[in-house]
Amino acid sequence: MKEKLETKDGSSTINNILNCAKAEFLEKGFKDASLRNIAKQAGVTTGAIYGYFKDKDDIFVTLVKDVVHGLYNLIEEIERKQNDIYDKNTKLKNEMIDAKEEHIKYINYLYDNFDVCKLLIMCSSGSSMENYMDVLIEKVLKENKEPIQFVKETSGLDEFTIHVIVECYMNAATEFIKHDIPYEIAIKQFEKMNSFFFAGWNELIK
Repeated sequence: MKEKLETKDGSSTINNILNCAKAEFLEKGFKDASLRNIAKQAGVTTGAIYGYFKDKDDIFVTLVKDVVHGLYNLIEEIERKQNDIYDKNTKLKNEMIDAKEEHIKYINYLYDNFDVCKLLIMCSSGSSMENYMDVLIEKVLKENKEPIQFVKETSGLDEFTIHVIVECYMNAATEFIKHDIPYEIAIKQFEKMNSFFFAGWNELIK
């Protein structure tokens, strides 16, 4: 393992590179970000960057991977809890009530990791992470196989339409990050948005 060299201010070289890269990606997006500029801002050569990272994409992935994995884990936690209380006899009523409260964790997670989420949502085009939303949607659908099957049987919705609804919901949540909505406003509006979406699911499974 490479030794982390120290910069004059005491921070490690690798963290300095990552911090400068995050600022560059946030300002210009992945496609237009420059390794040369990242190196200049970090006070190192481009050769030094290649000593730690394979390429620009490797830097981007390093910046976002922990938050992405945390989001995967959160999806598993929330959606599996819904499945634990899934009950066909109550037509998902209990699940819908509890899930509405659980889903607040999503907006909290986005805001707890605001800058990195902004990288994913707005700056990942051209990187290996640009299809992150497709992966998240598939994970949500995978974790809800039984409830989704019940919704299909009860409402007549097909799998494609359910996919579209889930995609709309997840994309809607990211709009708060895209537009830099203050957390205090976002959390209140997200709760109202939840009421809207969950009312729709309840209507479909009457």
